[in-house]
Amino acid sequence: MRMGGARAALLVALAAEWMVGCQELFTAAPAGEDVLDGPLPGLTNDEMIAFARGFSEVDGLGPIFNNVSCASCHSGDGRGRPENALVRFGVAPDYSAHHGAYNTFEADGIRLDERRDLTIGVVDFEVALSGVRLQGEGAKAWIDLPPSLEGLFAGRQTGYYVEAAGDFGSGLVKTMPASFFTWKARLDAIDLDSGLPGDSREQLSMGLSFRPTRDTALKLDFVRGRSHDRFNNRAQHAAMLFSIATYF
Repeated sequence: MRMGGARAALLVALAAEWMVGCQELFTAAPAGEDVLDGPLPGLTNDEMIAFARGFSEVDGLGPIFNNVSCASCHSGDGRGRPENALVRFGVAPDYSAHHGAYNTFEADGIRLDERRDLTIGVVDFEVALSGVRLQGEGAKAWIDLPPSLEGLFAGRQTGYYVEAAGDFGSGLVKTMPASFFTWKARLDAIDLDSGLPGDSREQLSMGLSFRPTRDTALKLDFVRGRSHDRFNNRAQHAAMLFSIATYF
Protein backbone atom coordinates (compact mmCIF):
# COMPACT_ATOMS: atom_id res chain seq x y z
CA MET A 1 0.00 0.00 0.00
CA ARG A 2 2.84 2.34 0.83
CA MET A 3 4.36 1.71 -2.62
CA GLY A 4 1.00 2.35 -4.30
CA GLY A 5 0.48 5.59 -2.36
CA ALA A 6 3.98 6.79 -3.25
CA ARG A 7 3.36 6.08 -6.92
CA ALA A 8 0.05 7.94 -6.81
CA ALA A 9 1.66 10.93 -5.11
CA LEU A 10 4.46 10.93 -7.70
CA LEU A 11 1.96 10.83 -10.56
CA VAL A 12 -0.03 13.69 -9.05
CA ALA A 13 3.15 15.75 -8.66
CA LEU A 14 4.24 15.05 -12.23
CA ALA A 15 0.79 15.93 -13.57
CA ALA A 16 0.76 19.21 -11.66
CA GLU A 17 4.24 20.08 -12.93
CA TRP A 18 3.22 19.22 -16.49
CA MET A 19 0.12 21.41 -16.31
CA VAL A 20 2.12 24.35 -14.98
CA GLY A 21 4.92 23.88 -17.48
CA CYS A 22 2.61 23.48 -20.45
CA GLN A 23 1.20 26.93 -19.88
CA GLU A 24 4.34 28.25 -21.58
CA LEU A 25 3.59 26.17 -24.69
CA PHE A 26 0.38 28.00 -25.50
CA THR A 27 0.32 31.49 -26.99
CA ALA A 28 -1.88 34.22 -25.62
CA ALA A 29 -4.16 36.34 -27.76
CA PRO A 30 -2.20 39.29 -29.24
CA ALA A 31 -2.96 42.83 -28.22
CA GLY A 32 -5.24 44.81 -30.49
CA GLU A 33 -2.43 46.96 -31.90
CA ASP A 34 -0.49 43.79 -32.85
CA VAL A 35 -3.28 42.29 -34.97
CA LEU A 36 -2.18 43.14 -38.50
CA ASP A 37 -4.89 41.28 -40.41
CA GLY A 38 -7.95 42.23 -38.37
CA PRO A 39 -10.64 44.76 -39.33
CA LEU A 40 -10.87 48.21 -37.81
CA PRO A 41 -13.60 48.69 -35.23
CA GLY A 42 -16.87 50.31 -36.31
CA LEU A 43 -16.92 49.13 -39.94
CA THR A 44 -20.24 49.04 -41.79
CA ASN A 45 -21.59 45.85 -43.38
CA ASP A 46 -20.34 46.91 -46.83
CA GLU A 47 -16.91 47.70 -45.41
CA MET A 48 -16.78 44.33 -43.62
CA ILE A 49 -17.66 42.60 -46.91
CA ALA A 50 -14.88 44.53 -48.68
CA PHE A 51 -12.47 43.59 -45.89
CA ALA A 52 -13.42 39.91 -46.09
CA ARG A 53 -12.96 40.00 -49.87
CA GLY A 54 -9.40 41.25 -49.39
CA PHE A 55 -7.14 42.58 -52.11
CA SER A 56 -4.37 41.40 -54.38
CA GLU A 57 -0.74 41.67 -53.31
CA VAL A 58 -0.15 44.06 -56.21
CA ASP A 59 -2.73 46.55 -54.93
CA GLY A 60 -1.60 49.52 -52.91
CA LEU A 61 -1.10 53.27 -53.00
CA GLY A 62 1.15 53.21 -56.06
CA PRO A 63 4.92 53.09 -56.54
CA ILE A 64 5.53 56.77 -55.72
CA PHE A 65 3.80 56.77 -52.35
CA ASN A 66 4.25 53.15 -51.31
CA ASN A 67 5.81 50.50 -53.52
CA VAL A 68 5.00 48.34 -56.51
CA SER A 69 3.34 45.74 -54.26
CA CYS A 70 2.37 45.30 -50.62
CA ALA A 71 4.80 42.38 -50.28
CA SER A 72 7.67 44.68 -51.22
CA CYS A 73 7.38 46.40 -47.84
CA HIS A 74 5.64 43.73 -45.74
CA SER A 75 7.77 40.60 -45.87
CA GLY A 76 5.74 37.52 -45.00
CA ASP A 77 2.60 39.63 -44.38
CA GLY A 78 4.30 41.14 -41.35
CA ARG A 79 5.10 44.66 -40.32
CA GLY A 80 6.93 46.92 -42.72
CA ARG A 81 10.66 46.46 -42.25
CA PRO A 82 13.13 49.38 -42.26
CA GLU A 83 15.34 47.61 -44.79
CA ASN A 84 12.42 47.47 -47.25
CA ALA A 85 12.97 51.08 -48.21
CA LEU A 86 10.15 53.05 -49.80
CA VAL A 87 10.57 54.08 -53.41
CA ARG A 88 10.77 57.85 -53.79
CA PHE A 89 10.79 60.04 -56.86
CA GLY A 90 13.49 62.61 -57.28
CA VAL A 91 16.40 63.80 -59.38
CA ALA A 92 19.67 64.76 -57.74
CA PRO A 93 22.18 65.96 -60.39
CA ASP A 94 25.66 66.86 -59.21
CA TYR A 95 28.33 68.76 -61.06
CA SER A 96 32.05 68.99 -60.45
CA ALA A 97 35.01 70.40 -62.33
CA HIS A 98 38.76 70.81 -62.14
CA HIS A 99 41.10 73.19 -63.94
CA GLY A 100 44.79 73.66 -63.32
CA ALA A 101 48.32 73.15 -64.55
CA TYR A 102 49.63 69.61 -64.56
CA ASN A 103 53.26 70.44 -65.32
CA THR A 104 55.97 72.39 -63.50
CA PHE A 105 56.29 75.43 -65.70
CA GLU A 106 57.99 77.78 -63.25
CA ALA A 107 60.44 77.42 -60.35
CA ASP A 108 62.11 80.13 -58.28
CA GLY A 109 60.81 82.75 -60.65
CA ILE A 110 62.42 81.08 -63.64
CA ARG A 111 60.23 80.09 -66.58
CA LEU A 112 60.88 76.42 -67.35
CA ASP A 113 58.09 75.53 -69.77
CA GLU A 114 54.82 76.66 -71.19
CA ARG A 115 51.92 76.19 -68.80
CA ARG A 116 49.93 73.05 -69.65
CA ASP A 117 46.42 72.88 -68.22
CA LEU A 118 44.15 69.95 -67.45
CA THR A 119 40.40 70.58 -67.39
CA ILE A 120 37.86 67.97 -66.24
CA GLY A 121 34.08 68.29 -66.10
CA VAL A 122 31.81 65.69 -64.48
CA VAL A 123 28.03 65.41 -64.12
CA ASP A 124 26.16 62.61 -62.37
CA PHE A 125 22.53 61.97 -61.55
CA GLU A 126 20.24 59.56 -59.72
CA VAL A 127 16.51 58.98 -60.24
CA ALA A 128 14.13 56.62 -58.42
CA LEU A 129 10.78 55.93 -60.08
CA SER A 130 8.34 53.01 -60.06
CA GLY A 131 10.68 50.72 -58.19
CA VAL A 132 13.61 51.34 -60.56
CA ARG A 133 16.78 53.16 -59.55
CA LEU A 134 18.46 54.90 -62.47
CA GLN A 135 21.86 56.50 -62.08
CA GLY A 136 24.68 57.59 -64.32
CA GLU A 137 27.76 59.73 -64.72
CA GLY A 138 29.52 61.44 -67.59
CA ALA A 139 32.98 63.00 -67.69
CA LYS A 140 35.10 64.86 -70.22
CA ALA A 141 38.76 65.85 -70.00
CA TRP A 142 40.77 68.38 -71.98
CA ILE A 143 44.55 68.05 -71.87
CA ASP A 144 46.81 70.83 -73.13
CA LEU A 145 49.61 69.03 -74.99
CA PRO A 146 52.85 70.40 -76.40
CA PRO A 147 52.90 70.35 -80.22
CA SER A 148 55.53 67.61 -80.28
CA LEU A 149 53.20 65.19 -78.45
CA GLU A 150 50.01 65.87 -80.39
CA GLY A 151 48.92 62.72 -82.16
CA LEU A 152 50.88 60.53 -79.76
CA PHE A 153 48.85 61.32 -76.65
CA ALA A 154 45.18 62.14 -76.24
CA GLY A 155 44.15 65.76 -76.01
CA ARG A 156 40.50 64.95 -75.20
CA GLN A 157 38.91 62.01 -73.39
CA THR A 158 35.28 61.21 -72.57
CA GLY A 159 33.44 58.52 -70.66
CA TYR A 160 30.06 57.72 -69.18
CA TYR A 161 27.97 55.00 -67.59
CA VAL A 162 24.23 54.48 -67.10
CA GLU A 163 22.87 51.89 -64.68
CA ALA A 164 19.34 50.72 -63.87
CA ALA A 165 18.53 48.45 -60.92
CA GLY A 166 15.50 47.26 -59.01
CA ASP A 167 14.67 45.05 -56.04
CA PHE A 168 12.09 42.25 -55.99
CA GLY A 169 11.24 39.05 -54.12
CA SER A 170 11.44 40.63 -50.69
CA GLY A 171 10.90 37.90 -48.09
CA LEU A 172 10.50 35.25 -50.80
CA VAL A 173 12.92 32.97 -48.95
CA LYS A 174 10.89 32.12 -45.84
CA THR A 175 13.92 31.28 -43.70
CA MET A 176 15.46 34.69 -44.54
CA PRO A 177 12.71 37.29 -44.07
CA ALA A 178 15.10 40.19 -44.70
CA SER A 179 16.35 38.76 -48.01
CA PHE A 180 15.57 40.11 -51.47
CA PHE A 181 16.76 39.95 -55.09
CA THR A 182 18.17 42.73 -57.25
CA TRP A 183 18.35 42.94 -61.04
CA LYS A 184 20.78 45.28 -62.76
CA ALA A 185 21.63 46.49 -66.26
CA ARG A 186 24.60 48.78 -66.95
CA LEU A 187 26.19 50.40 -69.99
CA ASP A 188 29.78 51.70 -69.84
CA ALA A 189 31.63 53.61 -72.54
CA ILE A 190 34.99 55.37 -72.65
CA ASP A 191 36.81 57.15 -75.45
CA LEU A 192 40.48 57.40 -74.56
CA ASP A 193 41.25 59.72 -77.48
CA SER A 194 38.39 61.74 -78.94
CA GLY A 195 40.66 62.86 -81.77
CA LEU A 196 40.83 59.33 -83.18
CA PRO A 197 38.10 57.06 -84.58
CA GLY A 198 39.41 54.22 -82.38
CA ASP A 199 40.90 53.87 -78.90
CA SER A 200 37.47 53.35 -77.33
CA ARG A 201 35.61 50.72 -75.33
CA GLU A 202 31.93 49.93 -74.74
CA GLN A 203 30.46 47.30 -72.45
CA LEU A 204 26.97 46.11 -71.51
CA SER A 205 26.44 44.06 -68.37
CA MET A 206 23.31 42.47 -66.92
CA GLY A 207 23.18 40.83 -63.55
CA LEU A 208 21.08 39.23 -60.85
CA SER A 209 22.01 39.18 -57.19
CA PHE A 210 20.56 37.60 -54.07
CA ARG A 211 20.95 39.48 -50.80
CA PRO A 212 20.36 37.47 -47.60
CA THR A 213 20.79 40.85 -45.88
CA ARG A 214 21.26 44.32 -47.31
CA ASP A 215 25.01 44.14 -46.59
CA THR A 216 25.70 40.78 -48.29
CA ALA A 217 25.25 39.87 -51.95
CA LEU A 218 25.73 36.84 -54.18
CA LYS A 219 26.05 38.17 -57.73
CA LEU A 220 25.83 36.61 -61.17
CA ASP A 221 26.66 38.91 -64.12
CA PHE A 222 26.81 38.51 -67.88
CA VAL A 223 29.16 40.93 -69.65
CA ARG A 224 29.39 41.66 -73.37
CA GLY A 225 31.53 44.39 -74.90
CA ARG A 226 33.72 45.59 -77.72
CA SER A 227 36.83 47.72 -78.05
CA HIS A 228 38.82 49.52 -80.74
CA ASP A 229 42.55 50.11 -80.59
CA ARG A 230 44.26 53.30 -81.78
CA PHE A 231 44.18 51.96 -85.34
CA ASN A 232 40.43 51.28 -85.03
CA ASN A 233 40.84 47.51 -85.07
CA ARG A 234 37.80 45.95 -83.43
CA ALA A 235 37.76 43.25 -80.76
CA GLN A 236 34.91 41.72 -78.77
CA HIS A 237 34.70 40.06 -75.38
CA ALA A 238 32.10 38.26 -73.26
CA ALA A 239 32.19 36.80 -69.77
CA MET A 240 30.03 35.26 -67.07
CA LEU A 241 31.02 36.40 -63.59
CA PHE A 242 30.04 35.12 -60.14
CA SER A 243 31.04 37.03 -57.04
CA ILE A 244 30.28 37.30 -53.35
CA ALA A 245 30.44 40.64 -51.57
CA THR A 246 29.85 41.76 -48.01
CA TYR A 247 30.12 45.18 -46.47
CA PHE A 248 31.22 46.09 -42.97
